[in-house]
Amino acid sequence: MKPGTEIRQAEGQPLLFVQGDWTARHVDELGFLCADLFKSSKLVLVKGLDLREIGALDTTGAFLINKLRTARRTGTGVSRPDFLPLYNANPEQTALVELVTDPGDSGTKAENQRRSGHSTLLELPLVPVTRLGEAVCGLGSAAQERVTFLGEFMVAMGRNLIRPMDFRLTSMVYHMEQAGVNAIPIVCLLAFLIGTVLAYMTAGQLASFGAEIFVVKLLEVGVMREMGVLITAILVAGRSGSSYTAQIGSMLANQEVDAMRSMGIDPMTTLVIPRVLALIMMLPALVLLADLAGMLGGLCAVWLSLNITPQIFMETLRQGINFDNVLAGLIKAPFFALVIGGIGCFTGFKAGSSADSVGRMTTKAVVESIFLVITLDAVFAVFFSKIGF
Repeated sequence: MKPGTEIRQAEGQPLLFVQGDWTARHVDELGFLCADLFKSSKLVLVKGLDLREIGALDTTGAFLINKLRTARRTGTGVSRPDFLPLYNANPEQTALVELVTDPGDSGTKAENQRRSGHSTLLELPLVPVTRLGEAVCGLGSAAQERVTFLGEFMVAMGRNLIRPMDFRLTSMVYHMEQAGVNAIPIVCLLAFLIGTVLAYMTAGQLASFGAEIFVVKLLEVGVMREMGVLITAILVAGRSGSSYTAQIGSMLANQEVDAMRSMGIDPMTTLVIPRVLALIMMLPALVLLADLAGMLGGLCAVWLSLNITPQIFMETLRQGINFDNVLAGLIKAPFFALVIGGIGCFTGFKAGSSADSVGRMTTKAVVESIFLVITLDAVFAVFFSKIGF
């Protein structure tokens, strides 16, 4: 049906009646028709468009209808960029017209400013408040996603307890080797150096008071209660947490995770649980080794700087050691492992299909894991102090 338009009184006001087929087949006729309307002054008094007489409609016709709705009259002293309402349009026609809306004609000045990210001078004082609100909402959404992931992990753990045959023991042992056994050299070396530095720093201060022997007690508290577990967790977060993110992110980019789901294999059971449990089991052992290496480093330092022999050091340690300090570090280790493994796997599933996305998520996993580990350590310190532990 040949397209056309006619201005008539309806709904108590002048409306532009759109007639015929507004499709790509009639694009030449529609172009001339709309050009004539734009050049004339007939649209000045039109209050809306009526689609009751329209025939076929496709995206080409919908786009031109939108142009009529936002036509700017030139030569008449009238400029009306607002959308003219549609009358007697069925839901399909309305949806199609809205679908092809031109962002340049998408509403008022305020809406255009919102889309472009610009603000008027009057709105500038509200920008920091708006950004603060967006940041708070973003934090709430991120926390909700992580809590949801933790809940899914717990549900998957419950299923594995009910059906032990689904548990991936071989995978867990492999990750225990990668995250635990292979990390022993770097953890022990760094703990040894930390113990050495801590002993040298405290020895000089205590020697001026003639209290050199108390270096042993300070080493016990500093290394076994705090530094051993904290340094080990930070190392594991940078070493294993980032590895988890990169591995799962690469699998996601290669659509291996989608293939697993299509075969009925639960990625949570296959990818997440073995990695997290491996960390939970190996981190306390690494902490214990770090404590021993840190105390050994302190022994070497005080032996060289204060002439406290290893025999005196060990006897003083044996007489004054408080196993609560050792236990405090070991209690914190599984919680740190859960945070590191959970964040590493969660960010891996959030990675996109590009190498850049995997890299950004890996960096985010390390930063977020270290931040949460230090925060959790502070919470434990306050809690242990309150209960006298």
